[in-house]
Amino acid sequence: MTEIDWRDEAFGRARSLMPNQALFSLTSLMARTHPFAIQYLEQAPAIAVFYSWGKLDLSPTERHALADRFGDKVRRGLRLKEIMENAGAPLPLRKLRGPVIIPSNFEAILELRKIPPSVLAQSIPTERPLLQLEWLRALRDWQALTRARWDLGTSQGEAWEWGVKAFGRAAVNGRRELRHHVSTLMDFFARNPDRLHSKLTFDGALAAADRWHIELGRRRTEAAQLEALGIGFDQLIDYGSLPETIEAGSYTFHALRSAEALFSEGAAMRHCVATYIKDVVFGVSRIYSIRKDRIRVATVEFHESDLFGLRMVQLRGPSNASPSREIQAAASAFLAAQRAHLVPLTLYSQGEVHPLISRDFHAPGEDVGGKLT
Repeated sequence: MTEIDWRDEAFGRARSLMPNQALFSLTSLMARTHPFAIQYLEQAPAIAVFYSWGKLDLSPTERHALADRFGDKVRRGLRLKEIMENAGAPLPLRKLRGPVIIPSNFEAILELRKIPPSVLAQSIPTERPLLQLEWLRALRDWQALTRARWDLGTSQGEAWEWGVKAFGRAAVNGRRELRHHVSTLMDFFARNPDRLHSKLTFDGALAAADRWHIELGRRRTEAAQLEALGIGFDQLIDYGSLPETIEAGSYTFHALRSAEALFSEGAAMRHCVATYIKDVVFGVSRIYSIRKDRIRVATVEFHESDLFGLRMVQLRGPSNASPSREIQAAASAFLAAQRAHLVPLTLYSQGEVHPLISRDFHAPGEDVGGKLT
């Protein structure tokens, strides 16, 4: 094949590979640098984005430099992996098909270089270009909102990696119009950054966001009702002689003394402790968050009366799960110390449940008036 013939063939194959007219000028330039150049582009169309630094409006000098740089690698017979590495393109991006390599996706594609290759390989939809386009569109919006609004807790990098994985799996599982949910999820995570973790799926995050929006409505309603009573949503309720914060073994007890604190506890622990605001306000209940290494592990409710003194009414873990024996022991030690003001808090922190628990403590599942359930 003559030089003119292979250049013409490369020109035609480049046009078929990249239907986007704005991108064709770039890919045809790269395809005609060497007889084998088009083969690399067909195997990994995304390399055009990386070798052009994500730009289309290249100056003549930049176009010449790009052609020399790419053509030199092809002439030397480098493997595809080496050619991609030279441009900073992760190898898994070879899975992206030509129709999704469009200018509006360039920035998101370039940002994918920050994702670990093993994670990226499992996140890219491979069945057909339409799924890849769905994924990249969602990532494009997620990237923009992450940069604009992510200023709390989790780093932008973690938020970006979560989006890459979650949106990719959702696309593969048949979810459509992913980008329509991006703003909802960002609203949720920007205000609840501690809720974002690597195992959370797209559907799980969307369900959590829905619950959060419902909770916001409840907060507004509850705040209005408290305001009618002359009580602010963040107003602290007096717990009398009970401590604000105290340690019991390896656990720390934090008094939940406001509607705001109770709502935060309920959202984090996924139970209905927020419904006991009025009980706390009117002195019926005294509720504590039990934490270990600053992580919420259980919620405990006490009642106090002149006849019976302080009693433990219920103790609940996340989603109303039964707490461990160690947590029960810590709660028992807290109760004993507050009743006697003499018992060392570490006395019952190694798995032994204080005798008081037999008559004062209701384990999950017992009839205690439906509290927290």
